[in-house]
Amino acid sequence: MSTNVLQIIRMGLLSGVMLFGLAAFLVGPQLDGTEQSTMYSALRIVFAIVALGCLFAMKVLQRKMSEVSGETAAKLTIAGWALGEATGFLGAIILLMTGVLWPFLIGVGIMLASFVLFPVSEPTI
Repeated sequence: MSTNVLQIIRMGLLSGVMLFGLAAFLVGPQLDGTEQSTMYSALRIVFAIVALGCLFAMKVLQRKMSEVSGETAAKLTIAGWALGEATGFLGAIILLMTGVLWPFLIGVGIMLASFVLFPVSEPTI
């Protein structure tokens, strides 16, 4: 897979999360009062588990990257980015439902970290 294709995939992943986050921010919280408080209490625990799980899985994928090359490395790179994207989308969903911004910001931070951990480089055959 060429580096141009990987760069397009990476920007597609990032733009989807950012646009959904922007829409969630503009629409505002979809729950009121006690529903919002109860949902946020549950979702922050879920977010913490998902974020830590994704970070752990990214570290495992990064170790596997040193053992492979070519198409397999490209696939692992995309998988690492998808893990980062998952945290970004979950943060945006929390923002949409409760109006709390910090999970979205942390999710985007983890997504950007996945871009650093899995850089686009020329494939070696």
